[in-house]
Amino acid sequence: MLIEFVLNFLFPPICVSCKKDMQNLYSKEEDKWICNLCKKRIIKFKKAQILKVRNIYYNKFVYIFEYKHIIRKLMLNYKFKARPYISNFFVEIILKDKNLCRNILNYDIIIPVPMSRQKLKKRGYNQTELVAKGISKELKIETENLLQKKENIKTQSSLLKTGRSRNIRNAFYIEKEKVEKVKNKRVILLDDIFTTGATARECSKKLKEAGAKDILVLVLAKD
Repeated sequence: MLIEFVLNFLFPPICVSCKKDMQNLYSKEEDKWICNLCKKRIIKFKKAQILKVRNIYYNKFVYIFEYKHIIRKLMLNYKFKARPYISNFFVEIILKDKNLCRNILNYDIIIPVPMSRQKLKKRGYNQTELVAKGISKELKIETENLLQKKENIKTQSSLLKTGRSRNIRNAFYIEKEKVEKVKNKRVILLDDIFTTGATARECSKKLKEAGAKDILVLVLAKD
């Protein structure tokens, strides 16, 4: 298409890991956002297995990658180095996993873990929302920013694991007028990194209290 040609000319796709120009390196059968060399390094950290868990708020959990080495570097660049285009890589990986997509299609709505307004303004984008919208666009599942995060909550990554549960407790809420959008829905809660599980637990708790019928926690990487 002409539009795609112009966009590729103005903003040529680059490898999300090594930044190599990808414009002439991929075919329709290959990944557009990662070169073959980096793909070989990354693929060994891919998991994407759906696990049944004994949690009072969510009953299924899936993580795409282990949070190690090249994946850790990639995630840090995505979150803190103003590289929103890396979302395309995660979306592409998820969409190419047919088993995972079949399971995603069983759900009604994708809800990304929110950022505080202050942090969102500073960063310019919510990394989980970008991935959620990419999935929604292709699989035709609604994405809604129904969860909100309170201000002045310390960043989880700045704390020891022992203090994260206490820090994030009651940090999220759903506005009263939006509760009906959650009631009786099968929900995918999407987050970027799973470390202690405190964020997933707190967000799932609010969704359950709002009447969510079933919750799958989907994270990009697990520490």
